[in-house]
Amino acid sequence: MLDVRTEKGKRAEMLARQAILKLQKPGQTFAWYPESNYYPVDGFIVQGNDITALFECKAREMSYSDGKLTYKGRAYDSIILSESKIINGVKMAKEMCLDFYLVAYMVLSNHCLIFKLYDHRQGKVIDYEAKIISTQATVNGGEATRSNAFLKVCNGTVRLVENL
Repeated sequence: MLDVRTEKGKRAEMLARQAILKLQKPGQTFAWYPESNYYPVDGFIVQGNDITALFECKAREMSYSDGKLTYKGRAYDSIILSESKIINGVKMAKEMCLDFYLVAYMVLSNHCLIFKLYDHRQGKVIDYEAKIISTQATVNGGEATRSNAFLKVCNGTVRLVENL
């Protein structure tokens, strides 16, 4: 995550990690890279002694309901992710012959949206629309103009995270 050394960044990172850890199944672990390192993805999904997938995690100040996301009172059918996150994560996943997931935690409703960004068995990247737009640069604000991927909510899996 960007800017995780600030208070707002640390909070976003903590919320995303807490939510993702609630998704673990018996024998499965989400393992993050150390904070001091930067890699194109946030970590690995481990089953037993095997790394089975890569993941990227995000916390968004949004809510999920009935197939839509709500942000600042407005409904959306897609979540935005920097396209470079997909491109770089897919490259790494291809090199390692692993799947690649995005787990996005919707802070306001305690839902996680899970997207399989890359399926290594099929050699397929998720369908998405890319647009160059100005968005918030990081969790701390600012503005960045970059290529963003719009991932349709209907292409993800929704999980309610309880007791967070």
